[in-house]
Amino acid sequence: MKIEIKEEQLQAFLQTAYIGKYVVNDVRSINDEQKEFKDIFCSVYDLYVNYLTAEKNIKKDDAVRRTDRLLSVADKYLDFYVKSMLPSALAAKIAEKKYGTENSDE
Repeated sequence: MKIEIKEEQLQAFLQTAYIGKYVVNDVRSINDEQKEFKDIFCSVYDLYVNYLTAEKNIKKDDAVRRTDRLLSVADKYLDFYVKSMLPSALAAKIAEKKYGTENSDE
């Protein structure tokens, strides 16, 4: 299969794969990791590095650094997610379980 996309779309795809891998696997142990998410991210990462080395004529080390800088943008989204979404999700889960409301002193 051959898919043609613009560089900006490939960058967004790499960032999306990175965010997806993080969201799915970050709270899991290595033994419980969802391997397909990690594999997809690694494939897209390699694809972008290879694109930079072949199409942009950038040395591999520089391409890796440039790709990692691109992912640092995604880290900002993940920081926001962790700080804003996870606490509210935890609070909702605690409220749903009604901890402490169904106990009696007896």
